Amino acid sequence: MKIGVFTVSVPEWDPMECLEKLAKIGYDGSNGAYVKTRATRPSLVLVRQPYSMTAEEVFARAKELKAKAKATGMAMPSSALYRKR
Repeated sequence: MKIGVFTVSVPEWDPMECLEKLAKIGYDGSNGAYVKTRATRPSLVLVRQPYSMTAEEVFARAKELKAKAKATGMAMPSSALYRKR
């Protein structure tokens, strides 16, 4: 069994820091929280935390995120999307 962390539980870490720290602790992976836009309901935790990224941010950082995941031996098995109701 592999154990991953949903990044909502580590709101103070940005995605790169999250991969590094979770690898050191012994986790196998993490998944990110993604938001439609940072302007959407800024009072919500998912929108204002450094681990949340918009689709544009994910695409812009995809190579960097992949390289960090590979370097740390971490997987990114899933993602969580915030959907406005």
